Amino acid sequence: MSPLNNKEAFDLAEVMRIMHSKSGTHFDPHLLNIFNGIAESLYAEIGHAGEERLTGLLNGLIRRYFSGPSPYLP
Repeated sequence: MSPLNNKEAFDLAEVMRIMHSKSGTHFDPHLLNIFNGIAESLYAEIGHAGEERLTGLLNGLIRRYFSGPSPYLP
């Protein structure tokens, strides 16, 4: 269950079905096709990761793309 709203999380196939049904209205079709190629590997890496792992990944991306000092990083 999602800790935010006590609802069962959608599985990857359902999420992709929903996103593709909104292609062209809510999602750019070209970008969605690109995302479709990486969605499964991203989900495998972070879909069930804990908060500590996700925080570490996010901090790594912040350091990579924002090289200046940040009040949010140690």
